[in-house]
Amino acid sequence: MKKFLKIAIVSLLILLIGCTKAENEKKYVVGFSQFTSNDDWRKSMNQSMKIEANFHDNMKLLILDGKGSIDKQIADVEELINKKVDVLLISPIAPKPLKASINKAIEAGIPVIILDRNIEDVNYNSFIGVNNYEVGLNAAEYIVSLKKKAKIVEIKSWAGTVPTIQKSLGFNEAVEKNNDLTIVGTTQDSYNGSGIKKHFKQILEENDGVDFVFAHTDALALQAYEVAKELGLTDQIKFIGVGGVNSPNGGINLVERKILEATVFYPTGGKEAINIAMKIINKENVGKNYALPSLIIDADNVDVLKRGLELISSQELDIEKQQSKINDQLQLYSSQRDFLKYTLLFLGLIGLLLFLTLRAKQTLSKQKKLLEELIDKIANQKTEIEEIAENLRVTNEATNNFFTGVSHDFKTPLSLILSSTESLLSKGEEKKPEEFGLIYNNSKRLLRMINQLLDFRRVESKKFRLKAAKTNIYSFVKSIFSDFKNEAEKNKIDFSLTTNTNEAELYIDRDLLDNVLFNLLSNAFKFTPIKGKVSINIDEADEGIFISVKDSGIGIVAAEKDKIFNQFFLGSNNKQTSSGIGLYLAKQYAKLHGGSLEVFSTEGKGAEFKIYIPKGKAHFKPEEIIVGDEINTSETIDLNAFTFEENEETVPDENKESLLIIEDNTDLRGFLKSKLSETYNVYESDGIDAVNKAIEIIPDIIISDVNLPEKNGFEICEALRNDIRTSHIPTIILTALTSDAAHLQGLKSGVDMFLTKPFNLSVLNQSLKTLLYNRKRLQHFYKQSFSIEENRDKKEIRSKKDKQKDVESEFFKTINNIVQKSLDDSTFTVEILAEELKISRVQLYRKTKAVLGINISDYIQNIRLEKSKELLQDKELTIADVAYSTGFSSPNYFSTSFKNKYGKSPNQYKKDKK
Repeated sequence: MKKFLKIAIVSLLILLIGCTKAENEKKYVVGFSQFTSNDDWRKSMNQSMKIEANFHDNMKLLILDGKGSIDKQIADVEELINKKVDVLLISPIAPKPLKASINKAIEAGIPVIILDRNIEDVNYNSFIGVNNYEVGLNAAEYIVSLKKKAKIVEIKSWAGTVPTIQKSLGFNEAVEKNNDLTIVGTTQDSYNGSGIKKHFKQILEENDGVDFVFAHTDALALQAYEVAKELGLTDQIKFIGVGGVNSPNGGINLVERKILEATVFYPTGGKEAINIAMKIINKENVGKNYALPSLIIDADNVDVLKRGLELISSQELDIEKQQSKINDQLQLYSSQRDFLKYTLLFLGLIGLLLFLTLRAKQTLSKQKKLLEELIDKIANQKTEIEEIAENLRVTNEATNNFFTGVSHDFKTPLSLILSSTESLLSKGEEKKPEEFGLIYNNSKRLLRMINQLLDFRRVESKKFRLKAAKTNIYSFVKSIFSDFKNEAEKNKIDFSLTTNTNEAELYIDRDLLDNVLFNLLSNAFKFTPIKGKVSINIDEADEGIFISVKDSGIGIVAAEKDKIFNQFFLGSNNKQTSSGIGLYLAKQYAKLHGGSLEVFSTEGKGAEFKIYIPKGKAHFKPEEIIVGDEINTSETIDLNAFTFEENEETVPDENKESLLIIEDNTDLRGFLKSKLSETYNVYESDGIDAVNKAIEIIPDIIISDVNLPEKNGFEICEALRNDIRTSHIPTIILTALTSDAAHLQGLKSGVDMFLTKPFNLSVLNQSLKTLLYNRKRLQHFYKQSFSIEENRDKKEIRSKKDKQKDVESEFFKTINNIVQKSLDDSTFTVEILAEELKISRVQLYRKTKAVLGINISDYIQNIRLEKSKELLQDKELTIADVAYSTGFSSPNYFSTSFKNKYGKSPNQYKKDKK
């Protein structure tokens, strides 16, 4: 028993020593001097430091706020030096005043890390910050990408700081290199907190047509926006800030609310500072400079970034809660340990109790271990579930995109087939070869898409069998080249075929390689602009043949080159709907031939796809070799003979109403024009110039597809609705989309009617007639809605229905006000009115005719004559006085106009009123 007690006492002493050692484990103090915590960006820096520091049990973070005062920050640094912190972090308000304090810290052996604002001639350990020159450069390049010519105002941050100098330098150098950009004004934030509003307002008042404002912080950008809002210039000026903090008034939220056009994301570096401090504490080597990346956040990526940041913020909050719980548990554990220690001291000589206590501890340790294993298991399961959920989300999104693309690709040719068939079956309709051609062409297109889907299934199930025949590769490629000549001519594309061999022969499955080349050429023409270039080159090498398809189109985003051959993948710069399996199948077909398919591309400079097929037949199985004749082109049907040719420019017929067709499918556009030209003056657009063309011609009605290059049909409709020149034009949407969400989006964008493909031509015709009839009914309403308000002191012209605040009412109310101000001016003309409205004379004429049913000259004269009736009741005014007061050049002209309008002369009207 004594031996046991001795062992127990020794064990107790060892345990106590171990506990004391654990209790006394050193905590490293990292001190941070923050010059201010007033703005969201600085608060975000502090928060990221706190979160990261929580991950290090042996670290204590001490943050001192300088409150924007250099004297306070110097005192804070001195305080941290006196506390002998293990690592000193400083975000300086200004470099020079802090040099002495920083050197003092270094001499005291305290490692120093500088954040955000670099300090020269100081031997600090590391600097962490964004390349401010690059920030300014990125902002300028973003402006260039939005608008070729622009007037810019730059709003700088505090004078003399390195970020301000570097941002301005990068921005100004980029602007100076571009002759289309002009900085018309510059202002700077002040240290005294007075802001930039007064000086910025002066700049806007002195400079007309400012397009962009580049502010060095999001807060300054918001101040500038508020000034512009006071002046009513927010629709004209786009604002770009710096920061990108996800807070109520942070850059991300301002971009999302469309207050800012964009913000340059400016990482705080708080997390990185803690990690580098930990490396210094652990005696690890660290770099001198750590450059943080910046990027542009605009409407294209703000939603994704905001959701990501909100998710991170949510996870960080969860981590803080878990950390708090862990600290509570540790505190509880520490209390229990202390209690156990004193209990063991009190009962240390009682061996039995010591034994029981040790056994209890062993049991507790086992339970703790089981608990830890259970926690690890739950964490692993959670990770697996999250991965599965993400994979399901990606798969679901890809599948939805695939079926949307397939639906669009199927329904457009079906529309042409059904509409052409309907036309051919109509009584008295002459059967036209081009309509048979449309049916034939689009039937072949549908067959090709169906075969592609079947091939996709066979490739996926690995049940594909090749039928390789010996083929003259030049003749084979040339036949496919011929199929695309007409497409090249229509789009004025330089289309060429070159080769270094005319006799080379390969064993190929002709159908599969035809699909490969057809897919590559279709993509090349789809993404190559008018007057671009597409080329095919055949190059014979020792071991095989290289066939390359090269274009001058939009190219491929560098980060996506490795993904474009994945099934269902759609490039981020691809604005057109597609199935996403074409390139995947093309690569699989090349592999089945023992070859390869590679891509070479620079974004914005086109792409080149290179197919390699080895010579010989050793790479095929014996059953895959067939005996086949060379390609026979003599019996092929010339599909181009049955397509709709590009028509000459429409010659307007004044007795017809005008129709603009916006559709990127040439066949469908040509078919609709051929069927509707007898009734309407038909104009066409492939979608690229749709808005400009609509503004140019001011059509009576518009038919538009949804899936179009650059802008979709909903965006085009919304743009026209928001433009006073085109807001009155009714729009019909023709699309393959059938979902409620698509209909809802169309209604929100101002679509008047929604027809789904395949559509009935008779229904389309009736829809056009109905919308135009409804517009004529509106003409009568608007003609009655504007008259002279009588018995008012001001006697101004206004709408009878003041409560109706639609665009057209406001437009004509503006016209009435302008005419009223110039009522006695006989030199006032339609041209002057159009200039004041900032639209062309033709656009004013067409809009007035479309909305009111009368021309603008008659409308102005009606206002003058209505006013003259009121003046004729004044006994003291002569006929001449009334004529000149209402803007008529002579009393005779006034009398003639008055009699033509009211059936009696002014004299007779004056007598009747007596």
